[in-house]
Amino acid sequence: FLAGNFAVSVFFVLGAFLATRSLLRQVEAGSLRPSTALVRRAVRLAGQMYLLLVVLMLVSVFDETDTYSKSATTGSALHAATFTFNWFVQNPLVEARPDIGHLWYLSVDMQVFIVVLAIVWLLRRRAVWLVITLGTLFLLLALWRSQIYHDDGAYVALLRTAGRADAPIAGALAAALLPFVKLDQHRARILALGGAVALLPLLYVTGDLDYFFGAPGVLVDVAVGALLIGLSLAPAHPALTAVFARRPLRFLGRYSLGIYLWHYPVFWFVARHGIEWNWGVRVVVAFAITAVMVA
Repeated sequence: FLAGNFAVSVFFVLGAFLATRSLLRQVEAGSLRPSTALVRRAVRLAGQMYLLLVVLMLVSVFDETDTYSKSATTGSALHAATFTFNWFVQNPLVEARPDIGHLWYLSVDMQVFIVVLAIVWLLRRRAVWLVITLGTLFLLLALWRSQIYHDDGAYVALLRTAGRADAPIAGALAAALLPFVKLDQHRARILALGGAVALLPLLYVTGDLDYFFGAPGVLVDVAVGALLIGLSLAPAHPALTAVFARRPLRFLGRYSLGIYLWHYPVFWFVARHGIEWNWGVRVVVAFAITAVMVA
């Protein structure tokens, strides 16, 4: 659990890298339409989330063990559905449902995607300026996140868009830099290996929030970006490819968004109903319900 913030940064960098590469390919093909790109992203993120929110509303009505207020349920669902949930839960005067607290992630993801989409659209014919703009924004956010942490505390910094936007902007920057990086396959593999190796100590160090919101947290963004650039310029080592091409990992990857969305509220639901159950039974039931909902 100490590595949760590290993992979120990895996901942010990777997700923004893939999304920005897609936008840049559309620019090259002359087919980028901001409205279409925005709708596609919203559907990708919200399609399953809206089903989850409908189920949540039904559970809040018919489940007697659900003791959260109506205002907490409707407010949380509304802000999650409009990708503003991270703003909602920062307000200490409102009650938010903790069993969908993880949806703050999708809110930040969509908010930063809109910023990246606007920058890519405005600078679509100026690749160099795109890199400069994203690079400048990344540096500013890298400094600002630390200031938010020291001024407002960990809770606010972990949820505020500016406190987490450095990671997705780093992913967008890596995608914009890719055409300018001229490395042969050998050097590209070394770059990828260096990024991967650097993540190992960072995984441990950033468990401390002082370090996560300091230089090590920024280095996580840089290391993942280097890894992605290296892997994009050269095929991964066959042994590595063989490991990650295995069917169980591909299955988890394909359904990762669904697993992410459903596991947390399901675990809370089972915890409420299974207070007196054996822990093993709770685990089996929770995993089974999650698997059904994901499927």
